[in-house]
Amino acid sequence: DSVYYPYNVKQGRREPRLICTVFDTFRLQMAGEQRIRNLIPKLLDPDLFNWGTLPVSTAAKSHPDYSESEGIGGASNFGMIWILRNMPIIDGLMDIGRHDLATELAWQTIKAFNGRYNEFLSPRTGEPMGTPGYCYAASLYAQAIIEYLFGIDYDLVKGQLRIMPHVPDELANHEFSIEGLILPADGDVRLSVRVRPDEKGGRSIRVEISGEPPEGLDLAVLQAQDAKEPDPQPTALPENSPFEVTRSLSGGQATVGIQTPAVGTMEVRFA
Repeated sequence: DSVYYPYNVKQGRREPRLICTVFDTFRLQMAGEQRIRNLIPKLLDPDLFNWGTLPVSTAAKSHPDYSESEGIGGASNFGMIWILRNMPIIDGLMDIGRHDLATELAWQTIKAFNGRYNEFLSPRTGEPMGTPGYCYAASLYAQAIIEYLFGIDYDLVKGQLRIMPHVPDELANHEFSIEGLILPADGDVRLSVRVRPDEKGGRSIRVEISGEPPEGLDLAVLQAQDAKEPDPQPTALPENSPFEVTRSLSGGQATVGIQTPAVGTMEVRFA
């Protein structure tokens, strides 16, 4: 069937039941290229996992135990929409280079849980269900905005701060920003990111760092774009600051950007 099925250890056999964890294999490209190509259509099938209207449900609609009503105990794992189950799928889609799909699912997830920090949502209506005021759901909602919408990834071990916004179609013609995000560093170091379209149909990403960032920290501002499009151009950099254009290819989608030492203000225009 070109999927991964749960293995019943008591019965010693696989159970042909399709659940959302099958897409966890996108992470770090654990599934092979052919298997990934076979799994993508199942993810995008609205008759299985609601793609296009809501975040991914825990179980496919074809699952024999699938339920659209709030269950007791483990029953909520067979149909309900959990934000904690959508996050690994979004991460996996980015790992296989499908930033277009990651952007769409991240935006659906952010919209679905906006102001509705319940344990899970209905897979039919998207209405909040389960435990209300669920702090885990609220924290993951904030994480989705920071790490997916604005694409902020701070890696102190590698000495890199990456900014790669995933801009959905609904926001393509709008300016949006995040202000004063605290970075884990000595002293009061804060990050602000502003994303805005320009009159030529491109997009500018402005990054401001206040305070003294860790020594040796590099800043990379990136976007996924067609490999044929021109390289991005820095339109604002600290005086005499060196920079380089970075480009990588994963899953057929190019990621390009500008890398420079992390200090002050940097703005990059993408075509």
